[in-house]
Amino acid sequence: MLERALALRGDGKPLSDPGLDGDVSRLCEVARARGLAAEKLVVELKTACFASRGAASLHDKNDVVSGLVSLCIREYFRDGSAPK
Repeated sequence: MLERALALRGDGKPLSDPGLDGDVSRLCEVARARGLAAEKLVVELKTACFASRGAASLHDKNDVVSGLVSLCIREYFRDGSAPK
């Protein structure tokens, strides 16, 4: 997911990609099914992204992670579908 997002941003494109949207949707679906709070999902997403090895600069990762977090939050709470 991070690699796809970095590639999109590297090409000057927004993070609106059907493949990336699918990745985010599946991630949030699993998180909700496991009862993972949105806050915990965000922390785990950031941890995974910044721990990943890659050639992207910290600035690029910050930019992309910020966008991914926004996508995840929107998807997590879409239709009020957060865990009860």
